Amino acid sequence: MEYRTDEDECAVSLRYSGGMVADALSGPALTAAIEEQIRRALADALDGTTRKVWRTPMFSVRRVEGWYRQGDDFLIRPASVEAPRPGEDYAQHPWILEFTFVESPNVQIRSLRTERRGYELALVLNLLLRGQIGRPTRRFRKHWVLAPTADRASGIATADWRQEGYLMPDFPSLADSFSDVAGWTPLATEPTDVYYGQYGFDGQPISIPVAMTDLSHAFDRLDGPHRNRFLRSCYWLHMADVVWSFSQSLNLISLINALECLAQSGEKRKVFDASTKMFLDFMQDYAPGRSSRTRLNKIYEVRSLVTHGERLLAYDTPAAFGLHPTSTADRESGTEALLLARGAIINWLARQTGSSPNLLDTDPFSSGPGRKSAIKSAVKIITS
Repeated sequence: MEYRTDEDECAVSLRYSGGMVADALSGPALTAAIEEQIRRALADALDGTTRKVWRTPMFSVRRVEGWYRQGDDFLIRPASVEAPRPGEDYAQHPWILEFTFVESPNVQIRSLRTERRGYELALVLNLLLRGQIGRPTRRFRKHWVLAPTADRASGIATADWRQEGYLMPDFPSLADSFSDVAGWTPLATEPTDVYYGQYGFDGQPISIPVAMTDLSHAFDRLDGPHRNRFLRSCYWLHMADVVWSFSQSLNLISLINALECLAQSGEKRKVFDASTKMFLDFMQDYAPGRSSRTRLNKIYEVRSLVTHGERLLAYDTPAAFGLHPTSTADRESGTEALLLARGAIINWLARQTGSSPNLLDTDPFSSGPGRKSAIKSAVKIITS
């Protein structure tokens, strides 16, 4: 990328590698005065040492009724009483994420730093917490919404085309320190294996696993390439939640993509049929419970058929509007893939710190007596 003068002469050329500046080259128009001006501007904007706290609204399908603080890094706390809230249990419930950053007098630099760190933490917390963590969109999106009548008692008044968004009244984003949490209790903790072995929604507030602090530290210690791969994995895990209400098939594709971000690397992925082997090897090494290769092959084969247009999962087909023998099987396969994917990614993260055994070593979707159907029937459903 070249930076040129008003006379269209190159002063500085920056070379990028992996999305980062790798080198800076002087151009023919670079003078000592321009160089000093650049040095002063960079020092003023980038070399700050003052740390501030940034606050941003977040969402979770589980209410946040307590707090959790990760040292001097970030804080999870409830939203203020004035914050708009949904009137039902299964919804996007607001809460506040606070995190520290190095302040800059340059508003653009501050915005870049807070936006990047907020996005990173949103992706990581969605992995570590059972709550489908999200944040208000930064993109311009509109939807048809059903607007209730003024008294909310006599049904729907109209359908409106509205902008998606969320605002908290009088919400201060920038602060000198973390909020006082004396008015709340800490978030409840659960044994790590139990925490990540659960699925479904029970209406309970959000809690944290015992290993929350260690896993957060493990993320902070990731180096550049590993950090980027891990965040890509977290992105696809998040997208699996986002697309579920639109497509069960895309949900499964996103889950396998999340795993392949960590399973595949280097030139080996270009070898014929290497992707399948790398995925299976990765899962047998990192998946909780050491799933059988047959079981993993089945999940991967279904994903491949969907990806290459050979089938859709049952909920995405016209046959889903009515009884269909594969609907339940596909739904259970999707749930199994989610638990195995989350467990494998967490095990990968934990082992980056040098731990050899997996943190999660209990099969979250075993075929024990608790998983069997409580209903037996001799009736056969026949579909054409």
